[in-house]
Amino acid sequence: MSPRPRIWATCRRTSKVGTPKPDLAYEKLALARVPWVCHGLGMRRREFLVSLTATALAGVGCRTPRPAPAPRVRVMTYNIHHGEGMDGRIDLPRIAEIIRKLNPDVVALQEVDDKTQRSGGIAQAEVLGELTSMHAAFGKALPFQGGGYGLGLLSREPFQDLVTYHLPSSADRENRAALAAVIQPSPLHPPLTFVTTHLDHTRDDTDRRQQVLRLNEIFAQPDSPQTILMGDLNATPESAALGPIWAQWLDAAGVDGAPTIPVDNPTRRIDYILLRPGGRWRSLNCWVLDERMASDHLPVIADIEVW
Repeated sequence: MSPRPRIWATCRRTSKVGTPKPDLAYEKLALARVPWVCHGLGMRRREFLVSLTATALAGVGCRTPRPAPAPRVRVMTYNIHHGEGMDGRIDLPRIAEIIRKLNPDVVALQEVDDKTQRSGGIAQAEVLGELTSMHAAFGKALPFQGGGYGLGLLSREPFQDLVTYHLPSSADRENRAALAAVIQPSPLHPPLTFVTTHLDHTRDDTDRRQQVLRLNEIFAQPDSPQTILMGDLNATPESAALGPIWAQWLDAAGVDGAPTIPVDNPTRRIDYILLRPGGRWRSLNCWVLDERMASDHLPVIADIEVW
């Protein structure tokens, strides 16, 4: 017989304590207070205690502690169309209400105005930060109407670092960019890099291909930190331009990602939440919110476990 069955089969307590329990703390207490008799082992009390303690420390009869659950982060990407909804109104409180209800840790925004004429001269990222009680950052892709036009990030926790990267763009097309921030979503999380981007929208995908390659060059090196890349890539999953993306990034939505445009009858998926490196994440849930008025894109949200 194995050591544990032999001990329990040949030792009995002479009290009314009951059946011995395989717990080291219990055994120390019980053996200190309760007389016992061992038959057939030829052991003195001290020898028996040493044997029993070694058995318990070896893990025989002990439950394996459950590992702590991996920390989770909720992220969201939303092309807000400078706050202009399908009703033609620029309505940032409407956008903010959507964000508040979803309660994300980090939000990636595209098509954000910063002090432009059409938006009334306000800094849209800052206003959305105030309305959602989140930290806000703006990354300028190009000058527009007396201000700037580009990208935004919102975060519940402070930004540890912020960088705007300009992506390759032809002279006759809109400048494109990526805004990156290092954020520690909670004390349970390691610092993570969050990136928002918006790629070229034209039919010719030459610029889009170059922009994808540049994103990989910046964020997908072997020694790159854990990164979540979000945004409007202006390409469907099967497009040739996104080939290098799938070689380096995990798609939080998997193979069943829902379409995000047009909002009145979505048929194309061009908004993404991407993760790297592989093996350090698990996408628990990724979905598209059916919100058809606030913008010309539907927002994408994901709950992610981080290892």
